[in-house]
Amino acid sequence: MTFQQKSSEVNQDKAKNGTTVQNEYSYAVAILLKETDKVVDPNLNLLQVNPGQINYRNVINAELQNDQSVLMSKVSVDAKIYSKNGKKPVYTSIKSDMQIAPNSHLTYPISLNGTSMKAGDYTLKMKVTATANKQVKKWTFTKDFTIKSKQARDLNKSDVDVKANTNNSNWLYILIGAALLIIIIILIVVIILQRKKNSNQ
Repeated sequence: MTFQQKSSEVNQDKAKNGTTVQNEYSYAVAILLKETDKVVDPNLNLLQVNPGQINYRNVINAELQNDQSVLMSKVSVDAKIYSKNGKKPVYTSIKSDMQIAPNSHLTYPISLNGTSMKAGDYTLKMKVTATANKQVKKWTFTKDFTIKSKQARDLNKSDVDVKANTNNSNWLYILIGAALLIIIIILIVVIILQRKKNSNQ
């Protein structure tokens, strides 16, 4: 809802007397409407986990659903992705101070930090903490998902960070190969000179 100050007669008189600039102020106030006084218990669901991109960068998207008519504030998420049956997380994301609107979905992205997406079976383990109705609630989710080879290949092709890392790696391999070639040539020259020296003696 937006409020605006009513123009006073004094300001209108000044405008008639030659004042051409008037400042009028308005401000917005957030209002939360309730149809009942009954306290609604908050609830979160983890619907699905899928690979995707944000700003041409690879992510794993976890879709959370708030299926109740209650606002969740101070939302904190601790998400870890493991290779199937792995014990160490391959990707981690921790964020806090978020909000989830009533009866809505939140797509939570877990960044791959410029690394190539790899096909395979994975497990997402996620802890979510939120405040609703002045009470802190906690949820724990575990969900298996699969990244297919075609998905990983297509996403890696359009990821700008993966392209940059690939180009840098190619130059590194070229430099290493050139250095090894120079060392081999030097060794061959030294061996030939040493044999000539021995034959002359």
